Amino acid sequence: MAEKREHTRAGCILRRTLGILLGSLSVSLVVTGLFVWLIRTDEDRILRRENKQLATQYETLRQREQRVSNAVGYLQVRDHAIYQDIFYADAPSLEMYRSDDFLAAIDTLPQGDLILHTARKADRLLADADVIEANFREIARLIDRGRDTLPPMSIPVEGLSYTQVGASLGERMSPLLKVGLNHTGLDLIAPQDTPVTAAAAGTVTRADKTGKTLGNTVEISHPGGWKTRYRCLGEITVSQGQHVSRGQIIGTVGMSGNAFAPHLHYEVVRRDTLLLDPVSCLFATVNPTEYMNMLYMSAHTGQSLD
Repeated sequence: MAEKREHTRAGCILRRTLGILLGSLSVSLVVTGLFVWLIRTDEDRILRRENKQLATQYETLRQREQRVSNAVGYLQVRDHAIYQDIFYADAPSLEMYRSDDFLAAIDTLPQGDLILHTARKADRLLADADVIEANFREIARLIDRGRDTLPPMSIPVEGLSYTQVGASLGERMSPLLKVGLNHTGLDLIAPQDTPVTAAAAGTVTRADKTGKTLGNTVEISHPGGWKTRYRCLGEITVSQGQHVSRGQIIGTVGMSGNAFAPHLHYEVVRRDTLLLDPVSCLFATVNPTEYMNMLYMSAHTGQSLD
């Protein structure tokens, strides 16, 4: 019986001790929490104030972003309607290439499919690189032998961006006849009287003013059998037989001939007969992204301006 009482007494003491420890710990936690909540350091107050300011700024920016997004959407609808009413074609998108498109889709692809896709893409890029390298080697070989020269590669309108690139070669909707007609050059859209410059050095072989078809025209012959033609001009500032240097002003953007709006109709000709796509000659004067966008605009703009 004595041992049982001693065991019971020890258990009571142990329970009281544990109760005291747990109570003390709870009180400590409460006191510490109150201390942290009531007594804040200067740094803590500054951080809290900055958080409130950032939260306010975030909400303001979010509302502004929403307003801008709504405005852009409204403008896109209007732009599309204008193209439909005037050009009978859809307005080209101005956001063709996004570097994050593939990255945004990575999370949705199984790892095995992603690896396979990447391997195939790498193989295609390597094959394309081999073809491009072979082409450049052949070009260099021909130039070294004096059998060929590079085409004119300068943009004839200074400061031109891809948003000012219109229709290029191929069948395009005529703005006057409203039917598809063969378009022989690249439309470069710019305000009237914007200076037009020679894409390369050469000799002016044609400089005439006419109100017919493609209007006032300057033609320049370049070494190697290349020719460039600048049509729908306003003013012409050079004469036939004159030698011009690359970048020299030869006229201004206008609306002569059948031009529907101020623009330059630009042509590149090889050996007098072969019409080339002028946008293919512009890659050396713009960065890769700008060039890709120019290619997209020239190919997807279904309405010519002449």
